[in-house]
Amino acid sequence: MITYALVLAVGLVAGLVSGIVGTGATIILLPVLSLVGLLSCARFIVTGVYQIHGGFRWEHISGWIGLPMSAAAFYLALALMIEDTQRQTVLPLGRRGAARSALESHLRDQVEAIEREAGVRRQL
Repeated sequence: MITYALVLAVGLVAGLVSGIVGTGATIILLPVLSLVGLLSCARFIVTGVYQIHGGFRWEHISGWIGLPMSAAAFYLALALMIEDTQRQTVLPLGRRGAARSALESHLRDQVEAIEREAGVRRQL
């Protein structure tokens, strides 16, 4: 029989795995996006612990994690919105590597190696 605690435990594990997998790849290229992902994963896990064990401390910890998560998400959304409307970076997002070169380099630099990629061939 599936119990409520088992469902919540599976949810906690799913939150942990999604947080690790989802932000692990982007932490190097997009640190602000990774911060939002990690904070939301942490809040999801703490809220799950609160739902399983109860107690006001877990609820308060979840709320306190939610504050910087909300601030980081607001900053990320504002920075991306301003960047999209002004076509330039105004608020720094800490982009690195390919994410940075996608914005700063010319299109010909980005598609330079495309002819060597799979599925691209000369005309017959």
